[in-house]
Amino acid sequence: MTFRNTRLAALTTVSVVGLVLVACGGGESRTAASCTQSWNADANAGQQSTLAGAVATDIILDGEFRVGTWPNSAQKVPVRVGFASHPSGAAVAEKGSCVLVFPPTRMGQLAFVEADGKWKFVAGGDSKFPRAARRQLAGAKDGTPDALGKFKLNQRK
Repeated sequence: MTFRNTRLAALTTVSVVGLVLVACGGGESRTAASCTQSWNADANAGQQSTLAGAVATDIILDGEFRVGTWPNSAQKVPVRVGFASHPSGAAVAEKGSCVLVFPPTRMGQLAFVEADGKWKFVAGGDSKFPRAARRQLAGAKDGTPDALGKFKLNQRK
């Protein structure tokens, strides 16, 4: 009987701790630095090339690129593959999702959002998300992409 009670107590404790971690988001909050690290991962090479292509073709990038986390509640956003003229699907920008926002461009407002463990391209058009993200990113830091689309945070002086 003692073994069964001990086992039940241990199972209950583990369950409670698990629920607390889930409720608190696991205790690991995203930062501009961790979002940059996620962006620069080899698994994100496709989106890095989209960023590099956009930078190479748009000479009117007026301002800084910014990276941070989405501070608002979940929002459904249209996503595109490369510079397709129409959205190819949708993603959900959850609260705390990493976001990389372009400065204003001649192609409109552009951003990338990390959803379901992958970075997705959000082009302006009907989506107000890139403009809202530019204004509201939590913990936003300025940065610069290199010729390959890797992102480097600017150092504060």
